[in-house]
Amino acid sequence: TPIKRIAFMGRSSHYCPQCQR
Repeated sequence: TPIKRIAFMGRSSHYCPQCQR
């Protein structure tokens, strides 16, 4: 779910590998 990704992005970017970059 994109919603969960956004919520995690704000808290921990390590959740999504693409955000880690």
